[in-house]
Amino acid sequence: MSEKNIKGNKKPDIVRSFEYALRGVFYALKTQRNMRIHMILAVLVLTVSLFLRLSRFDMGLVVIAISVVLITELINTACELTVDMVSGKHKPAAKRVKDLSAGAVFFSSVCAGALGYLVFFTRGSFEALEKSIVIQRISEYPPHIAAVVLFVIIVFSVLLKVFKEKNFNIRGGMPSIHTAVAFSLSAMIYIVSANIYVFILSFFLASMVGQTRVSAGIHSIWQVAAGALIGLAATVWIFQLIL
Repeated sequence: MSEKNIKGNKKPDIVRSFEYALRGVFYALKTQRNMRIHMILAVLVLTVSLFLRLSRFDMGLVVIAISVVLITELINTACELTVDMVSGKHKPAAKRVKDLSAGAVFFSSVCAGALGYLVFFTRGSFEALEKSIVIQRISEYPPHIAAVVLFVIIVFSVLLKVFKEKNFNIRGGMPSIHTAVAFSLSAMIYIVSANIYVFILSFFLASMVGQTRVSAGIHSIWQVAAGALIGLAATVWIFQLIL
């Protein structure tokens, strides 16, 4: 074998290998909606974990659960691309392969959710938040504060939409006002009730509002995520100001 061929068959160095790996992750984030959703949920879960003062063991379980879901999603994407490349036309076997890889992602997500329940809900982590002095002081404020918060969030979202979009349209665009209001209400429900389990239920309802906006094609996942962030952040910030 000539020296040229030897050089051509030379394995990539470590830096180049990392570059290839990151390209794969970026491709999955750019093209796969479920990968983006999983990544956003992973960031949210890790953020909540920091405030709950989990033990090193519990934090390790959370990281493992997140990693398994993301890894299976990457494998699922690779399987779908491989099937599409090999199978030029629709075949029952190709569909089965895609269904199986999607089933692996679904199963890993369910297991991760079960593990998250065991870590967050059965060890008394959230009960400490219910006894927070800040939450108790906030809950003493009159109900009209909630109306003021919603008004501020709606006005801020509309102004952001006006400056962000060239042709202003209340339907669609950045950010999702419906999602911002839904997540703001979710945060206020927790503040008023001081019950983390009520917040979890209201958070899922707010997430369903965002999901319907994406499914209807009115907003993208990033516009919905921006609305959720504005709703939560603005609500917490305003209540912090009045303390």
